[in-house]
Amino acid sequence: MKTAKFVIGAASMILSAGAAAQDLQPDQLLTPPADRWTIRFEPSVWYAAPGGEARLPGSTAKVQFIDLNLDQPRLAPYGELHFRNDDFRVSLSAFSVSLDDVGTVVSAPMQIGSVAVNAGDLVTSSVSITSGELVGAMQLGSPNGLDGKANRDFALSFELLGGVRMYHVDLSFAAPAGRIEANEFFLTPVVGIKSTINVKERFDIDLQVMGGAMPTGGSRSAFCMEILNGYVYRPVPNVGVQIGYRLAYCSLEDGDGASAFEYSGAVAGVFAGLVVRF
Repeated sequence: MKTAKFVIGAASMILSAGAAAQDLQPDQLLTPPADRWTIRFEPSVWYAAPGGEARLPGSTAKVQFIDLNLDQPRLAPYGELHFRNDDFRVSLSAFSVSLDDVGTVVSAPMQIGSVAVNAGDLVTSSVSITSGELVGAMQLGSPNGLDGKANRDFALSFELLGGVRMYHVDLSFAAPAGRIEANEFFLTPVVGIKSTINVKERFDIDLQVMGGAMPTGGSRSAFCMEILNGYVYRPVPNVGVQIGYRLAYCSLEDGDGASAFEYSGAVAGVFAGLVVRF
């Protein structure tokens, strides 16, 4: 009989402890749903247009992308992969925008590196801009409602970001007078901040700003900046759809004098895709 009373008492204590622990579970805190998942995968399609200007070895003249019809929007792959542990996150993301063999009859003379182009010449151009980044993030404090109170329906959170970003630019131009190419790779540190508003645990609004620079003090330097605004709707808890706008700007330089390479411009456009959580 004493044994039975002991077992019943122990069971009661365990149940009471479990109830108390449940009150302290993270789900009972004001935490955006995105923070409750270990892995988050976001495959997207970006309708993006590269713009800007480039200088290739052989001349100080710069060629404008718009003059060679290289600023046309096109579909490009873009994706993100996030790994989260409590308030910390590690993320990988990448995009690649390219256009091959675009033929343009130029209306005025121009110089593309060491290649002279006359009015009426056919110039065949190819451009590829690829970027990827590895970023770590830390949530700043506990999320609160927009009114500063514990409001699940309008939870506002902030993350501090830091990591590295790479750029690979591949350019090719062919004219009757010759052909010239440039293939450059750059790596730079980046920092930024991201804010997220969660509405009714099914709709997120994200705004992210990042930037970085790598001045070497010599003939090689890189500067980049990115602004991203996204909207995610989750019809079911672990699958959602998203749409947004992204602008990625960079200024890249390598070399001195007539042998220098320069590119400055932005890739910008709307994107849409899925959000899958595990």
